[in-house]
Amino acid sequence: MSKDIDYLTQLFNELYDKYSLEEVKRAAIYWINPSEKDLKVQSKRAAKVCKALATMSINNECEYHLINPYNLDIFISMDLMPAYMLSQADDMFHSRKYDEDCIFETCRYIVQNSAIRFSMIFLYQIRHNHAWAQKDNLISMFSILRERLYTELDELEIFKYSKAIQEVFFGIWKAKDSKEFLAFITKSVENPNFPIVKFITYHIDNTQDDSSYLEFLRLFECKELIANRLKSGITEEDMNNPSIALFYKKCVAD
Repeated sequence: MSKDIDYLTQLFNELYDKYSLEEVKRAAIYWINPSEKDLKVQSKRAAKVCKALATMSINNECEYHLINPYNLDIFISMDLMPAYMLSQADDMFHSRKYDEDCIFETCRYIVQNSAIRFSMIFLYQIRHNHAWAQKDNLISMFSILRERLYTELDELEIFKYSKAIQEVFFGIWKAKDSKEFLAFITKSVENPNFPIVKFITYHIDNTQDDSSYLEFLRLFECKELIANRLKSGITEEDMNNPSIALFYKKCVAD
């Protein structure tokens, strides 16, 4: 099967270089063959296509946020997987049953083998947009990504991602192992290189109802630790930041 994936990846890369991403998407659906009557065959084809799309070279250019100009993460997770990874479907009654084993294996492959920033965005898409996403699948994807972040990148890499991606990643981690997660947050905040101002700015909006501030405290549970970091290094410029000013007012000044 790896030869098929390599072939498709090369094919999709060539189509993208010569034509456009829309041509890649058309080729992907054509290769899956939507007219296939055997759903098992179709599901396996869709898995190969999703894996090939996820390992295209353009995915190496993903940013740390969700504004992905290529949108392959959305195309895979919201177009291909729900439509073609099925074990049972009845068009007359608009009912369908997903091929969960195929989806599970494909998701694991993608977060293991695609560019890590693409993988982080893909985890967000699966968690945020799919009621059919199984808890075990999410935890398995998270575990692979956490290991990759530990072994391939700087330990503070995760804090470069947008608020939405961080909240999904950290939310799964805390649900899986709260003690381990809070130990990681404590160690990170204590790191002299930790981007404390950026971290607070990402997660706390200057909203009147303080909802983002309260969500921040519930997720990270390290108010005193962060307050101490601010006390030791806050600048006048930092205080002009509404998010910093709000946190300082509530957790430091008092």
